[in-house]
Formats: sequence, structure tokens, C-alpha cells
Amino acid sequence: MENARAESKRVICDLIRDLLQRTGTQPQEVDILIVNCSLFSPTPSLCALAAHEFGMRTDLSSYNLSGMGCSASVILLHFFFGGGVRRFSWSY
Repeated sequence: MENARAESKRVICDLIRDLLQRTGTQPQEVDILIVNCSLFSPTPSLCALAAHEFGMRTDLSSYNLSGMGCSASVILLHFFFGGGVRRFSWSY
């Protein structure tokens, strides 16, 4: 379990760190965080792990899609294109 948590933290945090650097975004500017992990579903969640690691806002909207296998990707696509995030303005 600890090895899976350490690997998830390394991969997710490296990805977020790279994205923040490439876009010039500060962690406190992030409005929404979605983490999609097919097999590993820890408590606290992977979203909580990332939000804590980067010091993101306490009013962050976070969605943890874990433990749903490949169907999580379909749910994520529906969330984005089906209206789940219409209130947000995307710029990158």
C-alpha cells in the first residue's frame, strides 16, 4: 500500500508541477482538480494528497475518480463535455 501511495504521489505531483510551470500558474489559482486513477483508491484521496502537497486553496473543487477501472475515463469525458464544468472559463 505504501509503495502504491509513494508511486502515485511521485507521478501525480511531477505531472502537476510540470503543468503549473508550463502554464505559469500558481497552485492557489487552481479552481478545479480532477485525478483519474483506475486501480488505486486510497484514503485520504489522491486529490487531497495533491492539494496538500501544493498548498492549493481550501475551497478547491476536487473530483477523485479512483477505483472505477477504464470507465473512469468515460465519466471524465462526460463531466467535461456533458456540462459538469460549464461554469469555468478554460484558458491555457
